[in-house]
Amino acid sequence: MHEVRACGHAPRACDTCMHDACTCRGSSRAGLVCHPRSPPPPGPLSGCSVPQEVIHTMRVLAEIPKDSLGAYVISMARTASDVLAVVLLQRECGVKDFLRVVPLFETLDDLTNAPQQMRTLLGNEWYRTHINGLQECMIGGWGRGGGDA
Repeated sequence: MHEVRACGHAPRACDTCMHDACTCRGSSRAGLVCHPRSPPPPGPLSGCSVPQEVIHTMRVLAEIPKDSLGAYVISMARTASDVLAVVLLQRECGVKDFLRVVPLFETLDDLTNAPQQMRTLLGNEWYRTHINGLQECMIGGWGRGGGDA
């Protein structure tokens, strides 16, 4: 990030990976997928726990040229709302050219539930239009993350 900020570009597109970027489970934002034809509502992420470092990262991303950035990978993704929350965070933090949001499912429970979560996400007409029908998804369960599968 610092190289991109200082030079205005990166030698190649960089992906951004955050662990549990926004936790909206159990809040009013947990139902972001409930309105399949509407974008997530504007306004602050009330009821969500968003670490300051994530907000700072999003604000830095808003200043970086689009061709310097790749995808925003959500490590330990669990639900369709996790993806929609990152889309909303980008909007709220002024990111003009949204990054692709890629859920990374890592635990056994999350891997088991991933197909249903992806169906829910892609069943959201607004989101499907937002991504032009193209969605990346990563599966894990090993390595540096907290995967247990």
